Amino acid sequence: MFRHLRETGKNLWRHRFHTLATLSTVAVTLFLVGAVYLLVQNVDNLSREVEGEVVIRVFAPVGAKAEEIDRLEAALKALPGVASVAYISPQEGLERLSERYGPELKDIFAQDIRAEETLPPSFVVRASEPRDVPELAAAIEGLPGVDAVRYGAEWVDKLFLWTSILRSTAFVLLALLAFTAVYLIMNTVRLTIYMRREEVELMRLVGATGLYIRLPFFFEGLLLGTVGALIPFFLLAEGYRALVRYVQENFAFIPLLTPEAVQGTLLVLLLGVGVGIGAGGSLLSIRRYLHV
Repeated sequence: MFRHLRETGKNLWRHRFHTLATLSTVAVTLFLVGAVYLLVQNVDNLSREVEGEVVIRVFAPVGAKAEEIDRLEAALKALPGVASVAYISPQEGLERLSERYGPELKDIFAQDIRAEETLPPSFVVRASEPRDVPELAAAIEGLPGVDAVRYGAEWVDKLFLWTSILRSTAFVLLALLAFTAVYLIMNTVRLTIYMRREEVELMRLVGATGLYIRLPFFFEGLLLGTVGALIPFFLLAEGYRALVRYVQENFAFIPLLTPEAVQGTLLVLLLGVGVGIGAGGSLLSIRRYLHV
């Protein structure tokens, strides 16, 4: 084993210029794959955040009694697909309105006690799966004690359509780039083997076994794939960390994933592609010259 590793080192140094070219191709290609992967993950996270803001507002009749409100709350919580139910009293509803439209609104209500009594008790219902909101709203409308249900039906369907398009576009882009990466790296490996075909033929003529010939190429592909994956990983990890810090300081409303949430899967992805294609591609490409 040590002999094969030493031979691998000699081969890499002997063909150092081509080694550098191969390593650069792998690193640049995987850098692009990793960058698009981070983009896709954040697009998916942003879509989930936006969809998660879709809630159902359920209104009870004005002046509903406490026991009626309790029964309605229990019925809402018992529905399948409900993640949470929050009760909003008329007084709390008035406070929220005054925060949105200004304290003048509260002063207007304060001048006439009966005006405050016109605000209905309500609930804010969140669905376990945001895309189930229309169906859940329809089920809520049939519950006793429900006066009205609102969830922005006119724009929710459009929202889900656009987030679905955004997700699909991002994943298609990642798939295309990953396919391109596999194609480029495989061709680079094949070119490497082709340029050294005479060396392989010479080893066969002196009686070297197939395993003896394969192992140095396998270790070369393994090493180039590993290094070619680690270089873009560290660059992307540090670059993404700096990006998240900058966005948090200047655009805190943009919900980027934390570096810790994506680094593990990013490393697995880059190493999987780099090592898999580097080592596996070497073994597959050399078979042609071994006549196996």
